[in-house]
Amino acid sequence: TDRLMMQYAPQMLYPYKPSVVFIQTGSNDNASGLTLEQIIENKRALYAEYRKNLPDAKFIVMSGLPLPGREQYLDSILSLNAYLKEYIAGLDGFYFIDASDAMMEDGKTRPEFFKRDGIHLNEEGHAVWTKLMIAKLQELDVPYI
Repeated sequence: TDRLMMQYAPQMLYPYKPSVVFIQTGSNDNASGLTLEQIIENKRALYAEYRKNLPDAKFIVMSGLPLPGREQYLDSILSLNAYLKEYIAGLDGFYFIDASDAMMEDGKTRPEFFKRDGIHLNEEGHAVWTKLMIAKLQELDVPYI
């Protein structure tokens, strides 16, 4: 969750002063019972905290994935993605990757991209995500391996 990401950032992120940070937007907040408004507030606090501590970094926020194993949260995930896309457009040094189109077909989730649990990406799903991540790094003219 975002609170854990803030809690551990001083030990696991800030000392390394990365030039690029990818932030995965997951469905665990939904599954833990937080409302969309609470999730949004937590994300706003997380992004502000990260910017304050890593003023020169580029932050690439990855959308929440439409998960076959958590379809009950699909509307919330898509609403959060729409909000984040707009919100992040107004933040300096923040960029958004929306994987909804790549991970859905005809408004439905694509189970072929996920392990049996319907929550974690399989190799094919990771390949889709990786392609989107590389495209964003290229767009931002950031070298990568």
